[in-house]
Amino acid sequence: AAREKKTRRESTDLTLIPTRTAEDVFITGHSLGGALAVLFGMALQERMSVHQDFPHLRLQAVVTFGQPRIGNSELCTAIDSILHLPLLRIVNNDVWQTSLPPFFFEYLLPAIFILILSTP
Repeated sequence: AAREKKTRRESTDLTLIPTRTAEDVFITGHSLGGALAVLFGMALQERMSVHQDFPHLRLQAVVTFGQPRIGNSELCTAIDSILHLPLLRIVNNDVWQTSLPPFFFEYLLPAIFILILSTP
């Protein structure tokens, strides 16, 4: 049986090429992945604003679940100055990892903090 050779139709008509519109990006992570999500959000936002990389992306928020504390006041200032977007940290008060490192080490996070209280 003879096979038909399929040919690709090529066109120089640019109206056939779909244009890329801005896409909303939400970065999420759980536990240690949440801490990494915050750092990745900072890196991505810097690449998008300073270096003009990824013009088709629009970073909307960083949302973390069960994330430990990740930095001191200097890192909080850096996060605030780079991200310029919502950072939500959602934790359950029964999960001990979210309270590490302890406050006396001065670890903070400039986030909207949502604490889920467990019922007895």
